[in-house]
This record gives sequence, structure tokens and C-alpha cells, in this order.
Amino acid sequence: MPYQRRHAARSLAFPTRLAATRLVLLLRIDLGGIAKGYAVDRAIEVLCLHGSSSCVVNAGGDIRVAGDEPERITLGAHWTERCAALELSNGSVASSSSERLRGPADGEQGRGAHVHGARRSPVAAGRFACVLAECCIVADALTKIVLAEGRDSSEILKSFGAAAHFHEAFAGWLHFGAEMEAA
Repeated sequence: MPYQRRHAARSLAFPTRLAATRLVLLLRIDLGGIAKGYAVDRAIEVLCLHGSSSCVVNAGGDIRVAGDEPERITLGAHWTERCAALELSNGSVASSSSERLRGPADGEQGRGAHVHGARRSPVAAGRFACVLAECCIVADALTKIVLAEGRDSSEILKSFGAAAHFHEAFAGWLHFGAEMEAA
């Protein structure tokens, strides 16, 4: 269905002592930061509902593994010579980078780097975040927080039972968040 402005307008009522105040807002929600993770989780759900006890769904780096058989996954920030690798079973991993994405036509135009939500400024260049969590939608969403906050995101990661592998060009690889089990 094409976008229609009338579908996006919503009314919010704020009761006051004298009368009710009504405010009409145009709502815009960008689910791009979690859409692949959500799709991966739904695909795993369907595969398991149809009898699969061991499967992997990979949507461009957002990966979920169902089953006890570990899947080897290589993590790589393209500007570093050293790549990390992990083995994942019964869990999810999502990754994100602060580097600009090139456009297909001229190699120069493209989507910009992620923006820090509170400060509305671009996330520092040279960052790569990989988050491990039970569900891919959670891992996908948390990568953006890790990119923006770095090590300061450790407590929020722990609150979701998630962990991060984080690479900064000047500091190398860091690992924080919930304790990670050895495979």
C-alpha cells in the first residue's frame, strides 16, 4: 500500500482542568535498524515450526543459529588486518559499522554512517560492532547502541543478556557485556 499521509496522522489527547487539548502529530517510524533481525527471527521460527531442529539464517550479517551444532562466523572490520571468529549455536549475532556505505552508481554517493540518537551527530568513524544475543532483533538493535556508546553500552548489553565484540581503529578489539560461554 502506498504511503498516504492520512494514515500516518494520529491524535493524542492531553486532559487539562478546563478542557481537553488535542494535538495531531505526523508519525514517522524507521524500522531499518531492526528489520533484518526481525526477519531472521521469523524465518527461524517458521523453519522450526516445520520440523527443523538445526538451521542457520543469514541476512547480510544478521545471523541466527538454531540447534546445538556450532556455526563458525568470521567478524571483520574491513580496515583492519585481523579478523575475529566465533562459533555460535542457539543464538544470534548482528554486526554494524560506522563506515559510510557506497552507492552503486558512482561509488561515492550512498547511505551515511549511523547517527548517535541523543546527540544527532555521526558515530565516530572506524568502529565495528558485533552483538551476540538470544534473538536477532535484539542483537540488531543493540549494534547501533554499541556503535554510538562503545564500552559505555556494557550495562545495557548485560540487561539483555547480550555481549559485544567491538573494534575501534585506534584501540583494536574489545569485548564487553554479558559473560560469553565457550563453545
